[in-house]
Amino acid sequence: MLGEVRAAVDIINGGAGEMRVASGDLSQRTEQQAASLQETSSALEEITVAVKRSTGLSEVSTAVNQMDQVTQQNAAMVEQSTAAANRLAEEAANLARLIARFKLDAARTAPRAITSENRPAPSPQKRRRQLPQHRGRSAEKKRLAKFVAVNLAFTGLRSLCAGRGNVDGIE
Repeated sequence: MLGEVRAAVDIINGGAGEMRVASGDLSQRTEQQAASLQETSSALEEITVAVKRSTGLSEVSTAVNQMDQVTQQNAAMVEQSTAAANRLAEEAANLARLIARFKLDAARTAPRAITSENRPAPSPQKRRRQLPQHRGRSAEKKRLAKFVAVNLAFTGLRSLCAGRGNVDGIE
């Protein structure tokens, strides 16, 4: 019986030794897995940083593309504006050529003051409907203003033609 007990103790001691070895192996494997997990975590952080950089570069690339599109649109608008300005210059030159065909008589176009002698007579219909004298003055003022405006416009045209040397009449 003592032999059996010793054999059982030896078996238990052998099992305990195997358990110590297995426990050491398990501990070593756990440490290796922890180190591997740490390496994986570091690699994942590096990947995350790289993805963020890539996203940032992608955003920068998108912004550069948008700026390029806006620049191309601006260039197109400049071309359109230049073409419109050239057309306007051609139209102005054509208008100047047409105006240059006229020569204005300086004596006829000189502005003159309105007096009772050169005031146009009202039409017969207007005479019948003419308001009392104090109200008729506003109509006179309107006619005077219209006459002055026409004279000023004609004088401006005369000045424009005078710059071209044509003030005597139509060529």
